[in-house]
Amino acid sequence: MALTVHELDSVDALEQLADDWRALLARVADDSPYLTPEFMIPWARMLAGRYRLCLLAVRDGAQLVGLAPLFERRLAKWGVAYVVRSFPLHGLSPPFDWMLDPAQPLALDALLAHLRADARWQLIELLNVPAGSPSIRLMPAACARHGLAFESQPSLTTTYVCMAESWDAYQNSLPRALRKSVRQGQRRLAQTGAVRVLRCPQDGLSVTEGVNLALAVIANSWKRFDDEAVDWPGFLRELAERLAARHMLCLRLLMVADRPVAYHFELDYRGNLHGLHNAYDLALSAGAPGAVLLFDALRDAHQRGCGRFDFLGTKQYLERWAQDKRDYCRLRLRDDGALARLKTLLFDQVASARKARASQQEEAQRVARLGRTGSGQAPQ
Repeated sequence: MALTVHELDSVDALEQLADDWRALLARVADDSPYLTPEFMIPWARMLAGRYRLCLLAVRDGAQLVGLAPLFERRLAKWGVAYVVRSFPLHGLSPPFDWMLDPAQPLALDALLAHLRADARWQLIELLNVPAGSPSIRLMPAACARHGLAFESQPSLTTTYVCMAESWDAYQNSLPRALRKSVRQGQRRLAQTGAVRVLRCPQDGLSVTEGVNLALAVIANSWKRFDDEAVDWPGFLRELAERLAARHMLCLRLLMVADRPVAYHFELDYRGNLHGLHNAYDLALSAGAPGAVLLFDALRDAHQRGCGRFDFLGTKQYLERWAQDKRDYCRLRLRDDGALARLKTLLFDQVASARKARASQQEEAQRVARLGRTGSGQAPQ
């Protein structure tokens, strides 16, 4: 039976696909929670106003054998239109990939044949694909068969903690200065009031209550959501509810005198914990609440027998906690004609300038927030 490819352009269509989607993931050797419908559906809903959803689903009869989550954006410069289909990043850089059933080797060819026949796009850009992904191994030859140019280059390196034989062994491997900073932070926070960690939903805290406390922390942090065009609070609420329903949520809150001062949002998937987002109250930065809470999270991960604790972030301070690295690549597919190459060059120049401006604005906002709180400390 020939494979069929269907394009899904609405969040409602993704909802209807969810069960088949999970069944496909069960056959795929990938441990990323960011490929699950629990993450992807609220992510797609949050960005629906900025991108056109065009997810491609490949079926072998009734069975789903391939899934390519793509979002389309249109750019224009000097009268030249450019259409890019990609995995969108907004504030976070979650790893993504195409999901291909290893028992159906023609699923990738079906996707590429469908894309080759669609003249509405100029560039397919797959951001932050794990370096060990089958997509990277199979894509060059498959693109050549369909007359598409293929490029791969490093895009991201993240750190992770590989669980040691024991918690004591891991603690002893940490820099002495870091352990001292955590102890001092615990003492300083205790001077303000009783210190405790709550886990939602494990400690009886409802998801709604947990997210409300997390949003209160974010509002007092340098990570406050200022982009009114994107509903970050709504995304976090929906994501937390969906993860909790599948026993994938671990939302940690550091409470001092019953006041939330730090939070950590983690996804519990296939025996590993994945840190998605965190924040701390700048007014208590002298107590290192972010580091104190992360210390507790890593202790909990060891005690629960997790295999790994993944940091999504790329900040240098994370290397104090972990030395293991994971590499990701940016994959690009396009027509190999001269016009396509010229348009891609123009797109890269525009995208680079926009990225530089956005980075400068983010840094200016961060410095301004730190200045308003009287804290000159870097994020923990």
